[in-house]
Amino acid sequence: MTQNNGEPQRRTRVESFLLQQPELEPHIDGHGPVGWDEVIADSLFEIAALAKATGVKIRIAQFKEKFGKLRIYTEIDELSSTGFEVIERTPAHVHLRTGAVPGSTRERVQQIVDAATARAAKVCVRCGQPATLTMGFYQFCSEHSTAYW
Repeated sequence: MTQNNGEPQRRTRVESFLLQQPELEPHIDGHGPVGWDEVIADSLFEIAALAKATGVKIRIAQFKEKFGKLRIYTEIDELSSTGFEVIERTPAHVHLRTGAVPGSTRERVQQIVDAATARAAKVCVRCGQPATLTMGFYQFCSEHSTAYW
């Protein structure tokens, strides 16, 4: 891969993860802002390590940005669901997920996803630096605060 200036383009950590662990590649195309690369990659590595440690098969169904928030959807081969729970409710939408039995792998995956979502909400979507300003759905650092997507 090369950038427009002829220099080689550096692979993102998410791309590197997916090359190392192709079995975890999401089966639904997803995307995330460049500034969330570290956050998404860290969570994917944590989920992969959890799957290995527990022996529970975990698949990443999709990761993406929606309404300015990170979403990571997973499929977990464990009988630990407890129906649906509301994660977020606004006048425009309701975000649901499968509930989890306390102490289950599913609960631990949800904790990883929740931590990643909270972390992404605090960083610039363009560069990953600490966010200082929210414009619309998106967070920006002081350098990128004048540049709305």
